[in-house]
Amino acid sequence: MISICIPIYNYDARKLVNDLHAQAEQLKVEYEIVLLDDVSDAGFKDKNRPLTELGNVRYIENPVNIGSSRMRNELAKLAKYPYLLIVDSDAVVTNADFLRRYIVMCQPNVVCFGGCMYTDICPDKKYMLRWKFGKKREEGVGKYYSCFNILIYRDLLLTYPFSDDLKNYGYEEDLFGARLKYAGVEMSFIDNPLLHAGLEVSESYLKKINLSLGNLLQIEPELKNVGAENSIKLLKAYYLLKKFYLTSLFRFFFRIVKGECVRNLKGENPQLFVLDFYKLGRFCELKASANNGK
Repeated sequence: MISICIPIYNYDARKLVNDLHAQAEQLKVEYEIVLLDDVSDAGFKDKNRPLTELGNVRYIENPVNIGSSRMRNELAKLAKYPYLLIVDSDAVVTNADFLRRYIVMCQPNVVCFGGCMYTDICPDKKYMLRWKFGKKREEGVGKYYSCFNILIYRDLLLTYPFSDDLKNYGYEEDLFGARLKYAGVEMSFIDNPLLHAGLEVSESYLKKINLSLGNLLQIEPELKNVGAENSIKLLKAYYLLKKFYLTSLFRFFFRIVKGECVRNLKGENPQLFVLDFYKLGRFCELKASANNGK
């Protein structure tokens, strides 16, 4: 009936898999848990390989790293049941009814986003930027197309896959949701979150943000094609600057204050409005570079 699909990269998935396995066994439904490792370090592979001893668990290792988008597509191909529950490996199950809530929603063409949550207190100041962004911008029902925790009909994902062109982190979920919406696929959101435990230190997260802006630049034409460019707040802000011929002026000002922005974002009390400003400034720089400085 349901294939629980977990992409893994450098994370110990044992607790997550054991918790989901226990819930599936209690529900007495047809299920499998498919684990796909994207060339993790040897230590993580050694921890996750024995999970196949649980039964109904398959573990596969990629020969080369393919990135999160292709990982989800490959998991859909590997799955044998018509309904896919795709869960990131750094998730933590906090609700004993988590799987049951999804099982009752299994019907043809279902796309259901369950959302994520974060601890009420940041576990360490070095994670403050990622934690604060998650707590304020990601936690809650229906805020965005989060594939951290999603139930989807397998045929739908095979028909409207994630973009194989995006290997780095960022905006692949926005494009995926935009493609589904453009195709007229009905999507729903339920309050069935998983705890996001895999926080990056602020410096590492800032590097991922820079990579994500490259993704946004790459997918911008397709977002326009499906009429979804204004669904991305960053693009909407950029278009407003462009409308009033302010992109060059904004880039000039951004160059002056960029260092202060970075210091704030890497510090113990990062501000999300500074992050928004930084992302817009960096995107303006990327657009200018792509347009030969214009």
